[in-house]
Amino acid sequence: MNNVKFFFYIAFLLLIKIDCKCQFTEENISGMNSEFGSDVETKLLIEDDESMGLITYFSRNSKKVCTQFFSYDRSSSLSAYSKYLAWKKGKNVIMLTSAGFSQSLDYPSCAGICIDDGKIISSSFDNTLDGLFFITPYVNSNGDIVTVNLEQDYGKMKIDGKVVYSKLTPSRFIIEVQDVKATLFQSQLFYYNDTPFYSWPKKEENYAPRRFFIAAYKSGLRYDIIISIPYNAPLTSYVYKSYKFITSKGFSVHSFFNLDTGWYDFYRLYSDFGQNYYVSVKDRNGHHLSMKGERDNDISRATNFMVFYYQD
Repeated sequence: MNNVKFFFYIAFLLLIKIDCKCQFTEENISGMNSEFGSDVETKLLIEDDESMGLITYFSRNSKKVCTQFFSYDRSSSLSAYSKYLAWKKGKNVIMLTSAGFSQSLDYPSCAGICIDDGKIISSSFDNTLDGLFFITPYVNSNGDIVTVNLEQDYGKMKIDGKVVYSKLTPSRFIIEVQDVKATLFQSQLFYYNDTPFYSWPKKEENYAPRRFFIAAYKSGLRYDIIISIPYNAPLTSYVYKSYKFITSKGFSVHSFFNLDTGWYDFYRLYSDFGQNYYVSVKDRNGHHLSMKGERDNDISRATNFMVFYYQD
Protein backbone atom coordinates (compact mmCIF):
# COMPACT_ATOMS: atom_id res chain seq x y z
CA MET A 1 0.00 0.00 0.00
CA ASN A 2 1.58 3.29 -1.02
CA ASN A 3 1.71 6.38 1.18
CA VAL A 4 -1.32 8.07 -0.44
CA LYS A 5 -3.54 5.05 0.09
CA PHE A 6 -2.24 4.62 3.62
CA PHE A 7 -3.12 8.26 4.38
CA PHE A 8 -6.70 7.79 3.25
CA TYR A 9 -6.99 4.47 5.04
CA ILE A 10 -6.17 6.24 8.29
CA ALA A 11 -8.48 9.16 7.39
CA PHE A 12 -11.41 6.81 6.86
CA LEU A 13 -10.71 4.95 10.11
CA LEU A 14 -10.84 8.28 11.92
CA LEU A 15 -14.11 9.19 10.20
CA ILE A 16 -15.63 5.90 11.31
CA LYS A 17 -14.90 6.85 14.91
CA ILE A 18 -16.53 10.27 14.59
CA ASP A 19 -20.21 10.52 15.54
CA CYS A 20 -21.17 13.08 12.91
CA LYS A 21 -24.42 14.89 13.65
CA CYS A 22 -25.03 15.66 9.95
CA GLN A 23 -26.09 12.27 8.62
CA PHE A 24 -27.93 11.91 5.33
CA THR A 25 -31.65 11.25 5.06
CA GLU A 26 -33.91 11.29 2.00
CA GLU A 27 -37.35 12.54 0.97
CA ASN A 28 -39.72 11.62 -1.85
CA ILE A 29 -40.23 13.94 -4.82
CA SER A 30 -43.82 13.87 -5.97
CA GLY A 31 -44.32 12.61 -9.52
CA MET A 32 -40.69 12.17 -10.47
CA ASN A 33 -39.80 8.96 -12.39
CA SER A 34 -43.43 7.83 -12.19
CA GLU A 35 -43.37 6.72 -15.84
CA PHE A 36 -40.76 4.05 -15.06
CA GLY A 37 -42.76 2.17 -12.41
CA SER A 38 -40.80 0.62 -9.56
CA ASP A 39 -37.58 0.34 -11.58
CA VAL A 40 -36.47 3.97 -11.04
CA GLU A 41 -36.80 6.22 -8.02
CA THR A 42 -35.25 9.65 -7.42
CA LYS A 43 -35.32 11.29 -3.99
CA LEU A 44 -33.98 14.42 -2.35
CA LEU A 45 -30.84 13.85 -0.32
CA ILE A 46 -31.04 15.78 2.96
CA GLU A 47 -28.21 16.85 5.27
CA ASP A 48 -28.73 18.87 8.45
CA ASP A 49 -32.33 19.61 7.41
CA GLU A 50 -31.23 21.09 4.05
CA SER A 51 -31.60 19.58 0.57
CA MET A 52 -28.11 19.06 -0.80
CA GLY A 53 -28.55 16.71 -3.73
CA LEU A 54 -30.39 13.87 -5.41
CA ILE A 55 -30.18 10.11 -5.17
CA THR A 56 -31.53 7.85 -7.92
CA TYR A 57 -32.05 4.12 -7.49
CA PHE A 58 -32.07 1.98 -10.64
CA SER A 59 -33.43 -1.53 -10.09
CA ARG A 60 -31.67 -3.92 -12.47
CA ASN A 61 -33.93 -6.85 -11.73
CA SER A 62 -36.59 -6.45 -14.43
CA LYS A 63 -33.79 -5.70 -16.93
CA LYS A 64 -35.82 -2.79 -18.28
CA VAL A 65 -33.22 -0.23 -17.17
CA CYS A 66 -30.29 -0.26 -19.60
CA THR A 67 -27.06 1.72 -19.95
CA GLN A 68 -25.23 3.21 -22.92
CA PHE A 69 -21.84 4.95 -23.05
CA PHE A 70 -20.82 7.70 -25.48
CA SER A 71 -17.30 9.00 -25.99
CA TYR A 72 -15.56 11.58 -28.17
CA ASP A 73 -13.85 9.87 -31.12
CA ARG A 74 -10.75 11.73 -32.25
CA SER A 75 -10.31 9.61 -35.37
CA SER A 76 -13.69 10.65 -36.77
CA SER A 77 -14.08 13.95 -34.83
CA LEU A 78 -17.52 12.74 -33.77
CA SER A 79 -18.53 14.25 -30.44
CA ALA A 80 -20.10 12.17 -27.71
CA TYR A 81 -23.17 14.39 -27.85
CA SER A 82 -23.67 14.08 -31.61
CA LYS A 83 -23.51 10.29 -31.29
CA TYR A 84 -25.99 10.48 -28.43
CA LEU A 85 -28.47 12.62 -30.40
CA ALA A 86 -28.40 10.16 -33.29
CA TRP A 87 -28.95 7.23 -30.91
CA LYS A 88 -31.57 8.95 -28.73
CA LYS A 89 -34.42 8.94 -31.26
CA GLY A 90 -37.24 6.77 -29.96
CA LYS A 91 -35.45 6.01 -26.66
CA ASN A 92 -36.93 6.55 -23.19
CA VAL A 93 -33.95 8.26 -21.57
CA ILE A 94 -33.91 8.49 -17.77
CA MET A 95 -30.55 10.08 -16.95
CA LEU A 96 -27.41 11.39 -18.61
CA THR A 97 -24.29 11.81 -16.48
CA SER A 98 -20.62 12.50 -17.07
CA ALA A 99 -18.64 9.36 -16.41
CA GLY A 100 -14.90 8.82 -16.94
CA PHE A 101 -12.28 11.46 -16.25
CA SER A 102 -10.64 13.42 -19.07
CA GLN A 103 -6.95 13.66 -19.86
CA SER A 104 -7.04 17.46 -20.20
CA LEU A 105 -9.03 20.32 -21.64
CA ASP A 106 -6.74 20.40 -24.68
CA TYR A 107 -6.81 16.63 -25.17
CA PRO A 108 -10.47 15.65 -24.78
CA SER A 109 -10.14 11.89 -24.42
CA CYS A 110 -10.83 9.60 -21.48
CA ALA A 111 -8.09 9.24 -18.90
CA GLY A 112 -7.01 5.62 -18.74
CA ILE A 113 -8.13 2.88 -21.04
CA CYS A 114 -11.37 3.51 -22.92
CA ILE A 115 -13.00 1.29 -25.54
CA ASP A 116 -16.35 2.19 -27.08
CA ASP A 117 -18.23 -0.72 -28.67
CA GLY A 118 -14.94 -2.42 -29.47
CA LYS A 119 -13.28 0.73 -30.85
CA ILE A 120 -10.15 1.98 -29.09
CA ILE A 121 -10.55 5.54 -27.76
CA SER A 122 -7.61 5.45 -25.36
CA SER A 123 -5.27 2.45 -25.07
CA SER A 124 -3.20 3.18 -21.95
CA PHE A 125 -4.10 2.15 -18.42
CA ASP A 126 -3.99 4.92 -15.78
CA ASN A 127 -2.37 3.56 -12.62
CA THR A 128 -4.26 6.08 -10.43
CA LEU A 129 -7.66 4.77 -11.58
CA ASP A 130 -8.13 1.35 -10.01
CA GLY A 131 -11.73 0.75 -11.05
CA LEU A 132 -13.01 -0.44 -14.39
CA PHE A 133 -16.54 -0.16 -15.82
CA PHE A 134 -17.73 -2.66 -18.40
CA ILE A 135 -21.00 -1.66 -20.06
CA THR A 136 -22.36 -4.75 -21.76
CA PRO A 137 -25.57 -6.40 -22.93
CA TYR A 138 -27.53 -8.41 -20.37
CA VAL A 139 -25.45 -11.57 -20.43
CA ASN A 140 -24.97 -12.23 -16.73
CA SER A 141 -26.66 -11.80 -13.37
CA ASN A 142 -24.96 -8.45 -12.70
CA GLY A 143 -27.06 -6.57 -15.22
CA ASP A 144 -25.38 -4.49 -17.88
CA ILE A 145 -22.74 -2.69 -15.81
CA VAL A 146 -19.92 -4.90 -14.58
CA THR A 147 -17.38 -3.27 -12.26
CA VAL A 148 -13.85 -4.52 -11.61
CA ASN A 149 -11.19 -3.73 -9.03
CA LEU A 150 -8.01 -3.69 -11.11
CA GLU A 151 -5.74 -4.28 -8.11
CA GLN A 152 -7.65 -6.90 -6.13
CA ASP A 153 -9.81 -8.61 -8.73
CA TYR A 154 -8.41 -10.23 -11.82
CA GLY A 155 -11.70 -9.42 -13.49
CA LYS A 156 -12.51 -12.84 -14.87
CA MET A 157 -15.93 -12.45 -16.45
CA LYS A 158 -17.96 -13.60 -19.40
CA ILE A 159 -19.06 -11.11 -22.01
CA ASP A 160 -21.24 -12.61 -24.73
CA GLY A 161 -20.06 -16.02 -23.60
CA LYS A 162 -16.35 -15.18 -23.88
CA VAL A 163 -14.10 -15.08 -20.82
CA VAL A 164 -12.21 -11.78 -20.48
CA TYR A 165 -9.38 -11.14 -18.00
CA SER A 166 -8.76 -7.52 -17.07
CA LYS A 167 -5.27 -8.25 -15.74
CA LEU A 168 -3.87 -9.34 -19.10
CA THR A 169 -1.14 -7.24 -20.65
CA PRO A 170 -2.72 -4.10 -22.17
CA SER A 171 -2.23 -5.25 -25.77
CA ARG A 172 -3.71 -8.68 -25.12
CA PHE A 173 -6.53 -7.21 -23.07
CA ILE A 174 -7.47 -4.80 -25.85
CA ILE A 175 -7.60 -7.65 -28.36
CA GLU A 176 -9.87 -9.63 -26.02
CA VAL A 177 -12.38 -6.83 -25.47
CA GLN A 178 -12.36 -5.78 -29.12
CA ASP A 179 -13.37 -9.32 -30.08
CA VAL A 180 -16.60 -9.00 -28.06
CA LYS A 181 -17.18 -5.31 -28.94
CA ALA A 182 -17.09 -4.37 -25.26
CA THR A 183 -17.43 -0.86 -23.91
CA LEU A 184 -15.28 0.09 -20.90
CA PHE A 185 -13.56 2.95 -19.08
CA GLN A 186 -11.54 3.51 -15.90
CA SER A 187 -12.49 5.57 -12.86
CA GLN A 188 -11.62 6.16 -9.20
CA LEU A 189 -12.68 3.39 -6.84
CA PHE A 190 -13.63 4.13 -3.21
CA TYR A 191 -15.20 0.92 -1.89
CA TYR A 192 -15.14 -2.64 -3.17
CA ASN A 193 -17.10 -5.50 -1.62
CA ASP A 194 -17.96 -3.28 1.37
CA THR A 195 -14.28 -2.59 2.01
CA PRO A 196 -12.65 0.87 1.71
CA PHE A 197 -10.38 1.12 -1.30
CA TYR A 198 -8.47 4.26 -2.21
CA SER A 199 -7.39 5.09 -5.72
CA TRP A 200 -7.61 8.86 -5.84
CA PRO A 201 -4.39 10.91 -5.67
CA LYS A 202 -5.52 13.47 -3.09
CA LYS A 203 -3.49 14.35 0.00
CA GLU A 204 -5.86 17.02 1.30
CA GLU A 205 -9.63 17.41 1.32
CA ASN A 206 -10.90 19.39 -1.67
CA TYR A 207 -14.30 20.87 -2.46
CA ALA A 208 -16.26 20.44 -5.71
CA PRO A 209 -19.63 19.18 -6.94
CA ARG A 210 -19.84 15.41 -6.52
CA ARG A 211 -21.35 12.49 -8.39
CA PHE A 212 -21.01 8.91 -7.24
CA PHE A 213 -21.94 5.58 -8.83
CA ILE A 214 -22.71 2.70 -6.48
CA ALA A 215 -23.39 -0.89 -7.49
CA ALA A 216 -25.25 -2.48 -4.57
CA TYR A 217 -27.36 -5.45 -3.56
CA LYS A 218 -30.39 -5.68 -1.31
CA SER A 219 -32.17 -8.96 -0.50
CA GLY A 220 -30.13 -10.54 -3.27
CA LEU A 221 -31.33 -8.03 -5.88
CA ARG A 222 -29.06 -5.72 -7.87
CA TYR A 223 -29.32 -1.91 -7.88
CA ASP A 224 -27.26 0.85 -9.45
CA ILE A 225 -27.36 4.12 -7.49
CA ILE A 226 -26.34 7.61 -8.60
CA ILE A 227 -25.76 10.33 -5.98
CA SER A 228 -25.52 13.84 -7.43
CA ILE A 229 -24.49 16.80 -5.27
CA PRO A 230 -24.46 20.12 -7.22
CA TYR A 231 -22.73 22.09 -4.45
CA ASN A 232 -19.06 22.26 -3.53
CA ALA A 233 -18.66 19.36 -1.12
CA PRO A 234 -15.64 17.74 0.57
CA LEU A 235 -14.69 14.48 -1.10
CA THR A 236 -13.53 12.17 1.69
CA SER A 237 -16.28 12.89 4.20
CA TYR A 238 -19.04 12.78 1.56
CA VAL A 239 -17.81 9.45 0.24
CA TYR A 240 -17.96 8.10 3.78
CA LYS A 241 -21.39 9.63 4.55
CA SER A 242 -22.81 8.35 1.27
CA TYR A 243 -21.53 4.86 1.95
CA LYS A 244 -22.93 4.88 5.49
CA PHE A 245 -26.30 6.10 4.24
CA ILE A 246 -26.56 3.39 1.58
CA THR A 247 -25.61 0.61 3.99
CA SER A 248 -28.03 1.98 6.63
CA LYS A 249 -30.81 1.27 4.12
CA GLY A 250 -29.89 -2.39 4.03
CA PHE A 251 -27.72 -2.39 0.90
CA SER A 252 -24.40 -4.17 0.61
CA VAL A 253 -22.00 -2.23 -1.59
CA HIS A 254 -20.26 -4.15 -4.33
CA SER A 255 -18.43 -1.12 -5.74
CA PHE A 256 -18.45 2.63 -5.15
CA PHE A 257 -16.99 4.87 -7.87
CA ASN A 258 -16.31 8.54 -8.44
CA LEU A 259 -17.69 10.13 -11.63
CA ASP A 260 -16.19 13.20 -13.28
CA THR A 261 -17.54 16.59 -12.16
CA GLY A 262 -14.53 18.62 -13.18
CA TRP A 263 -13.70 19.81 -16.69
CA TYR A 264 -16.69 18.02 -18.23
CA ASP A 265 -19.54 17.90 -15.71
CA PHE A 266 -22.86 16.94 -17.30
CA TYR A 267 -26.04 15.76 -15.65
CA ARG A 268 -29.62 15.56 -16.89
CA LEU A 269 -32.57 13.77 -15.32
CA TYR A 270 -35.24 13.31 -17.95
CA SER A 271 -39.02 13.42 -17.81
CA ASP A 272 -41.67 12.77 -20.47
CA PHE A 273 -39.97 9.59 -21.66
CA GLY A 274 -36.70 11.22 -22.61
CA GLN A 275 -38.04 14.26 -24.48
CA ASN A 276 -37.39 16.91 -21.80
CA TYR A 277 -35.22 17.09 -18.72
CA TYR A 278 -35.57 18.81 -15.38
CA VAL A 279 -33.49 21.96 -14.83
CA SER A 280 -34.31 22.17 -11.13
CA VAL A 281 -36.64 20.80 -8.50
CA LYS A 282 -38.08 22.51 -5.44
CA ASP A 283 -36.87 21.25 -2.09
CA ARG A 284 -38.80 21.14 1.18
CA ASN A 285 -38.20 24.86 1.78
CA GLY A 286 -39.34 25.92 -1.67
CA HIS A 287 -35.81 26.51 -2.89
CA HIS A 288 -34.76 25.33 -6.34
CA LEU A 289 -32.15 22.56 -6.35
CA SER A 290 -30.11 22.50 -9.56
CA MET A 291 -30.39 19.33 -11.62
CA LYS A 292 -27.79 20.31 -14.20
CA GLY A 293 -24.07 19.69 -14.37
CA GLU A 294 -21.85 22.77 -14.22
CA ARG A 295 -20.91 22.37 -17.91
CA ASP A 296 -24.33 21.29 -19.16
CA ASN A 297 -24.64 24.26 -21.53
CA ASP A 298 -21.42 23.16 -23.22
CA ILE A 299 -22.35 19.49 -23.60
CA SER A 300 -21.28 19.41 -27.25
CA ARG A 301 -17.69 19.32 -25.92
CA ALA A 302 -18.28 16.31 -23.68
CA THR A 303 -15.44 13.81 -23.55
CA ASN A 304 -17.79 11.02 -22.51
CA PHE A 305 -20.94 10.27 -20.54
CA MET A 306 -23.23 7.44 -19.50
CA VAL A 307 -26.93 7.28 -20.26
CA PHE A 308 -29.54 5.25 -18.36
CA TYR A 309 -32.66 4.48 -20.37
CA TYR A 310 -35.85 2.44 -20.04
CA GLN A 311 -36.70 -0.34 -22.42
CA ASP A 312 -39.99 -2.26 -22.13
